[in-house]
Amino acid sequence: MSDYFVQEACVDSDKNDILKLWHESFPKTRYFEHKYNWLYKKNIYKNSQLYVLIHGKSQQRVGIQGISARCFEFHGEVISTGLVGDFAVSKDHRTLGPGLKLLKSTMTAALSDNDFIYSFPNTKAVPVVKRSGYKLHKNINRYVKIIKSFHYLEQILPKVVSLFLAPLIDGSIYIVDGMRFTFYRNSINYEFRKDMNVAINDLWDKAGYKNNCLLQRRNKNYIDWREKECTSAKVNYFIIKKNGGIVGYIAYILDNKLKTILIVDFFALDQDKYTRTLFSMFVFNVRRNNIVSISVEYTGTECIDSSVRSTGFRLRDSRPVFYKFNKTSVFNEKEPEIFLTAWDEDAV
Repeated sequence: MSDYFVQEACVDSDKNDILKLWHESFPKTRYFEHKYNWLYKKNIYKNSQLYVLIHGKSQQRVGIQGISARCFEFHGEVISTGLVGDFAVSKDHRTLGPGLKLLKSTMTAALSDNDFIYSFPNTKAVPVVKRSGYKLHKNINRYVKIIKSFHYLEQILPKVVSLFLAPLIDGSIYIVDGMRFTFYRNSINYEFRKDMNVAINDLWDKAGYKNNCLLQRRNKNYIDWREKECTSAKVNYFIIKKNGGIVGYIAYILDNKLKTILIVDFFALDQDKYTRTLFSMFVFNVRRNNIVSISVEYTGTECIDSSVRSTGFRLRDSRPVFYKFNKTSVFNEKEPEIFLTAWDEDAV
């Protein structure tokens, strides 16, 4: 292991070596240069860092790990946060030792600057992430709401049976969704938007989430920056209002080809009533686009889970989220519940 050492990268001079490592490790992924600039050079929270693993004999950069700055809040206090990601090691150096050294070194560096760090490792990296000292928080779950059932029935039933059952099931879903929509419609207004307006700041200031859940600060500044990451698809917004003020929003991507919707972020005034209202009104109104299914990925409190499931979303699959708190942070006595969506990861 004396053949390897870790040092902080120079965002400008090390850029080409880092991009090469990413392309080598993830050949099917595009937009690395855009991501590099967005995440590490133009991050609105400024203190993002990159660390490189250097092979002592060759002096080559053979590994990379990023710490993307985030700003979370809990009980009104700002929590400095680092998203640890973009881990890659050159294929000629993928033994346990070098990768583990890189992860441990960057974890120490990240915790020296932050109260809280978290990570969404890919499946292959999970064993080494566990050994480096991160703690498994809980899974981030993907929930799916079926709008048109034929495609899914056809996978388990004969086609003729699926053709018969699908209209009955879809009609039942429509009636139930319509009843939920009608229940909330009298007191709530809604609109679809191409962008988010500054009124979102008022929602963030008033939201009760922060009193019992650690989560990313969701204000106009953050949303404008986060939206710039999405190069391959346009983010749209569904907003619900009461008495003229925003009480909830959903940020989503519509795939016109597959007729599916991916919810990348959501936020409401509370975890119960307005979350139920938000999802109920959204799933009914997106039918105009002839949608087949809607999916959302997040981890949160049992109350949020109950609210989302009550509108017809069902658990489809999960993946692990790892985290670690600084020993001198405000969470020594009791670790808080954490709310994360797809937008809390570094890419969608």
